[in-house]
Amino acid sequence: MFLKRFLKDENYRLAPIATRSDEGRRLHGEAVLKVEYRTPFQHDRDRIIHCLAFKRMKEKTQVFAPEQSDHLRNRLSHTLEVTQLSRSVARALALNEDLVEAISLGHDLGHSPFGHSGEAVLNRILKQEIPIDNADKDAFLRAGGFKHNYQSVRIVDELENRYRDWDGLNLTDKVREGILKHTGTRGRMYNLMQYDGLQVEAPASTPEAAIVAMTDEIAQQCHDLEDGIRLKLAFISQLKETAVYDIEPFRSIIDQGNGYDVMNDLIRSLFHVFMDDLIGNGVVQEEDFRFRFSFSPELEAAFSALRQFVYTRIIFSHSVARSDHIAKRVLRDLFNAFYNNPKLLPDYVLNRVSKSSDVPNLRHLTGGEQKKTAGKLKSCDKFIRVIADYIGGMTDSYAMKEYRKINP
Repeated sequence: MFLKRFLKDENYRLAPIATRSDEGRRLHGEAVLKVEYRTPFQHDRDRIIHCLAFKRMKEKTQVFAPEQSDHLRNRLSHTLEVTQLSRSVARALALNEDLVEAISLGHDLGHSPFGHSGEAVLNRILKQEIPIDNADKDAFLRAGGFKHNYQSVRIVDELENRYRDWDGLNLTDKVREGILKHTGTRGRMYNLMQYDGLQVEAPASTPEAAIVAMTDEIAQQCHDLEDGIRLKLAFISQLKETAVYDIEPFRSIIDQGNGYDVMNDLIRSLFHVFMDDLIGNGVVQEEDFRFRFSFSPELEAAFSALRQFVYTRIIFSHSVARSDHIAKRVLRDLFNAFYNNPKLLPDYVLNRVSKSSDVPNLRHLTGGEQKKTAGKLKSCDKFIRVIADYIGGMTDSYAMKEYRKINP
């Protein structure tokens, strides 16, 4: 009764271009609950929040290693900020809040340890730009690359195991698409799965997905700036050299100096001004059916300048470069160890290898058969992909713990 009433109310409450909550389709059919009080997108939201990958985000680096300060963003706090921003935009424009919430909560599930550095290292390993000992290069090529949005869909479609009848969380196609397309997609490069029901290289089919892509970018630039200022990698006064200084109220705040109280005012103002401008311009559906949110020309110049400032002063800083170096060493050594000695992998990971290929579980073999099978695994692209899944799912602390085990 509740669900029918809610769906009926949506037709009056939501904008014509908004996605209705009964439009989503799941990969697997599910039994109808006797009492249904949640929409399909609300179910998706709850499944994401309760999954293991969501819990691990609290110990995954956003940009800066957590030991540098207790007040820096991690992958989970970033996700919550994007969710809050996305819901605000959806509410203001009468779009589907439940859909943007589910997409936002799931969009970064596939991030590896050590932030974007870890993501880049895993991709370079799989492409054999970072060499692995005794590697079968053809098998690595077949295994595909690593990019967090593709991996996020892989997690919700295959890797989470909470149901008896299927792998994954069985999310709706609208949420899966929004997760996949919150950043760039080049499907043939990554070759991870069929992505049933998703047109990988087509633009997102809902305005809600476009909202998450935009608010993710706003959150990222604003909180990277704040974290960089906290670590004294950048100073507020340096923004005078950029187009950010051309905009009021930014100019008045920047002129006040480099104090933490000024930083708080600046970050709050950046969020407010960019969000107000974004909502004020609304959403446009272009001829190719792409949904586009954009800033006014003046704010677009300021945002581009902010992005350039963040990358130049913060992302390319010595602090982040050290993290990149650590990520490369740790993830390369882990991958090398697991590839050349599969017995180092946990039982459930080896079970996943045997489930996805015709190679038996090493734990069930002895002597020469075990050695022969370990050699056969080197040419198995499914084995290589499972190693990437295992390492990609690790938290920073767990990756370091495993690294110390193989490098005592």
